Amino acid sequence: MVLEDGIHTAPAKVRLEKFNGKGAWLRVIMREGGKRQIREIGSHPGLPVVKSIRIRISSLQLGFLQPRRWRKLDPNKTKALQGT
Repeated sequence: MVLEDGIHTAPAKVRLEKFNGKGAWLRVIMREGGKRQIREIGSHPGLPVVKSIRIRISSLQLGFLQPRRWRKLDPNKTKALQGT
């Protein structure tokens, strides 16, 4: 897909998780992502994104980490993210 700013996106995997009233929960797995990319991709076919939740970055599971919060990573997780 080509975003409004002309950038071509890498393919993403999308899976329907469940229906919820008039909407649905989708699982989107992206290899790379641009700012607000999921919202823009959803709005293209007329499917507005009401809420998105990031649950993982690379091999790092976010768990119950709240927005705008951080936690220290142990050395093994840091090495895994750096690819060493």
